[in-house]
Amino acid sequence: MADVVLQPIDFEYPKMLTLEEGIFKDTRGFLGIAGNAHLTFLIHNCHHYADVELTLLPSPGNFRATSSFPQAIISHATSTPFPGKPSSDRREEQSGSTATQLAVPGSVQSSKPGTKQPGHASISMSLREKFTDFQHPLMPPGCPIWVSALAKVDFSRPAPLGDNGWAFWLPEARLVIGSEMIDRQARYVMNWLRVRESWLYILTHHNMQDGVIGPLKAPQWREYLNTSARSQQEAFSKDMKKSLRKREVAAIFKRVFGVDDILEIQPPDEWFGRSLKNCTPEDLRLYYQQIAWELSELGFRYELLQLDYWLVPIDNEDPDHHLKENERRRLIAEVFPSDRDFVMGSLPIAVDGLAAIAVKARVPHLEALQQVLARWPDSPPYLKKARVSDYTSSVLRIEHIEMQMARFYCQCFYEIAG
Repeated sequence: MADVVLQPIDFEYPKMLTLEEGIFKDTRGFLGIAGNAHLTFLIHNCHHYADVELTLLPSPGNFRATSSFPQAIISHATSTPFPGKPSSDRREEQSGSTATQLAVPGSVQSSKPGTKQPGHASISMSLREKFTDFQHPLMPPGCPIWVSALAKVDFSRPAPLGDNGWAFWLPEARLVIGSEMIDRQARYVMNWLRVRESWLYILTHHNMQDGVIGPLKAPQWREYLNTSARSQQEAFSKDMKKSLRKREVAAIFKRVFGVDDILEIQPPDEWFGRSLKNCTPEDLRLYYQQIAWELSELGFRYELLQLDYWLVPIDNEDPDHHLKENERRRLIAEVFPSDRDFVMGSLPIAVDGLAAIAVKARVPHLEALQQVLARWPDSPPYLKKARVSDYTSSVLRIEHIEMQMARFYCQCFYEIAG
């Protein structure tokens, strides 16, 4: 029986397909005659989604602080005129009232100093503190095994120090909530919330990072978090090294957010659906703790991705480049609870993932982490042998493997990121 053609229809190419990123970047999925080859391609690739990534994580191109921002942006900061005094006294009052509103009375206490280890005199105190458990009433408690692993980092090993160390896309939680001055602590929290939603959006959209935004060093994050009308005036009224840094940071955020004054961006009225206005001290304390937890969670998740990019590079010329990148993201996503995206729609209601209290609840996440670490150069042989789930009958054995993984991760982080 002959085919009956009712109406010939020309193929129309998709008009809204993004080709700048995702698995279709810089390449066609398949170009050729229909048959075994194109069916094989469909079988291997039809389950990949180019529009929405499961993990919503960026693909950082570099991590070193010295190449974070184009020099034009930094040099422009020294010649950019200050926009003038605040547009009105009302904004200063509004800024001050918000800081007061976000203050948590009695929430600040001095953190316990890190124990100085022998033979580490050449390592700065700030670097040693970075690898110690930060004790603070607003800081979520660390996982005991990971706290122990941090304390065992070997600082005698070579590592990039000072300006050669990595800069970071997210401020450390201890920096945001750790100030001993309540008004400064409130200002830090308010300024983080001011840009949080936009900053996380930028982190999850690859093309927004190219040549415009990069990771920041801790002093740069501190300058931004401490931004106030007074600090802006001081930045352009004094000619000192600190004032220059203030201008550099102001220029960076001006370029990123497209505003003349970062204080023009109003902080949110809500935190995960709960009002930040007229809160009780107990509610504010809870919100501060949640903010610190989120920064810690996202920081670890993103640093794990950065280290994996650094230690397991994938050649851009590799025909399976995009599939391997997708596999990388899948592996890292499985380290964390399956219902938790990088940009969270809601806060967790239970202690889970790698922090779960019950060892058996940690097993699937430890096994996922084991698969990630086993790919790293010089990974211990045991990571490539038996799976963690093979020892579910022995809690001590699982905890031993967990400790070894934590120590390997922390040591790698120090030697690579500094």
